[in-house]
Amino acid sequence: MVLILEMDLTEKERLIARQFIGKTPWFMITWWAINLFVWFSLWPLALTGQIPLYITFLISLICTLLSYLPSHEAQHENYARKNSSLFWFNELIGYTSLIPLAVPYRLLRATHMQHHSHTNDPIMDPDYLTKAKNFKNAIWINFFINTSGNNLYKDFVENLEDGQENNRTIFESLLTNISYWTILIIFVWLGFGLEVACIWWIPRLIALGYVRMTLSWAPHHPMEEKGRYRNTRGFKAKIGTILTMGMEYHIIHHLHPSIPLNLNPAAYRALKPILMERNCRLDKNL
Repeated sequence: MVLILEMDLTEKERLIARQFIGKTPWFMITWWAINLFVWFSLWPLALTGQIPLYITFLISLICTLLSYLPSHEAQHENYARKNSSLFWFNELIGYTSLIPLAVPYRLLRATHMQHHSHTNDPIMDPDYLTKAKNFKNAIWINFFINTSGNNLYKDFVENLEDGQENNRTIFESLLTNISYWTILIIFVWLGFGLEVACIWWIPRLIALGYVRMTLSWAPHHPMEEKGRYRNTRGFKAKIGTILTMGMEYHIIHHLHPSIPLNLNPAAYRALKPILMERNCRLDKNL
């Protein structure tokens, strides 16, 4: 009897989730195009002195904070599947959207897939390094201890099962790092040190910490439970859905990664009765 009820609940969840899966994420495609255009536009405007540096910094910070999520959709092949003729577009968004963050796409995809497979595992989950006792401790760990998006996952790259994929991931990670620092050094040498710091260096440092806080620590805190319905939570944040970049509903993403990010709130509301029956970790006021 219990098994029959379990199967029925699973079927209900699958049917509801199917309503949101497979839709083209036009919202995220538009997000990617506008965000990247604005960020690149800052370079000529700032270097020629057409806009003040404090305005440059604020706009760049916003763009950099927003740059990860389009790539996150690409990591799950939500724009186009690997066997699709449009897969190149999926990869284009995946790689280019991360330029403001200067972190390697292939590394993030590999470690993110591992995170989904081993969520909250102290050894196997790469994101477990963002764990903290409380909010203040999380700020210290994610803004000051884990200061590099690349170093955060360096120990997990060597454990990839595919040796060829391992080598390519390492190569792209090195190329990303070398390119980033080379560009910074060149602009400093040309006399644009303050400009490049406001456009890229400082916004990147802040955004990396913020992404770790919102996309990793907050939706999984306290990172003690495992299992499909307990390793991620639905939470109500004081700063709201927009400033948490939709992560209040991150539990939907872990259950059904093919649902586009902007549809997660609607999917959550539709699936909430089932999630409650599953004893998921949900804030009452979400």
